[in-house]
Amino acid sequence: MKNAAESQFKATKKYNLEHYERIEFQIPRGTKANLKEYAKRKGLSVSAYIVQLIKNDAGEGILTPVENFYEDLPI
Repeated sequence: MKNAAESQFKATKKYNLEHYERIEFQIPRGTKANLKEYAKRKGLSVSAYIVQLIKNDAGEGILTPVENFYEDLPI
């Protein structure tokens, strides 16, 4: 029988796959630790920090799943 931790891990993984997408990007070698520390000092994960930057730059709506959203962007 599966233990509770394993079941929780699988349930969380399934939820994340169904509700989130992943983006991978590159930064110069040796700067990852700086980014992690900076985000930590702000009380955020690197992911949350990047999402916050995107929202601040483009607005909350940019991260709202809407079909053809790009057509209304004020660029």
